Amino acid sequence: MRYAVSVATPPAVEPITLVEAKLHLRVDIDDDDDLITALIQGAREWAENYTRRSFVLRSLELRMDSFPAEILLPRGPVQSVTAVKYTDSAGSLQTVSTDLYQTDLYGTPPRIVLVSGATWPTPKLGAVNAVLVQYTAGYPEPETSPQGMADNVPAAVKAAIKILVGYWYENREAAAQVPMAVKALLAPFEIRDLRLEA
Repeated sequence: MRYAVSVATPPAVEPITLVEAKLHLRVDIDDDDDLITALIQGAREWAENYTRRSFVLRSLELRMDSFPAEILLPRGPVQSVTAVKYTDSAGSLQTVSTDLYQTDLYGTPPRIVLVSGATWPTPKLGAVNAVLVQYTAGYPEPETSPQGMADNVPAAVKAAIKILVGYWYENREAAAQVPMAVKALLAPFEIRDLRLEA
């Protein structure tokens, strides 16, 4: 089934801070702060695309032309489903009652399924992107953490991002290349589910 995922609200933080990156790089001047900050974001985005995951919290929107039997949620881990909506026959956006479906946020990939005996509403015939699912994805924010949501990102992911930032910082014309150590650290986090191949 064709689908599209877009970021509705981008991450508020990165998995590693500028201070952590500079410590890893052994850089103690401020001249390259903007460059290093950009490299952190670029490395996080590369790692997320490689693993097909979201590492820090953001709001996502999944769009489909119609309701499948079960809705698979890409770019997990998923923390919550905000709403399931659809375009009705009059062209208006309607919210599906939460009484009609249940969420499985523990599986890989997370999913939304109908409760027993329920059926999905019928979206407007021929409408493109008639189904909209809004949800929050990324590693959760620890309740006691002063740093916030980046603290629950696995250490191996943070290490991979630091290595990638370091490699790109030292090899500025080789941004398309990625050290094997980065891929090895990220391998356990890869989601390779053919049902999510759009």
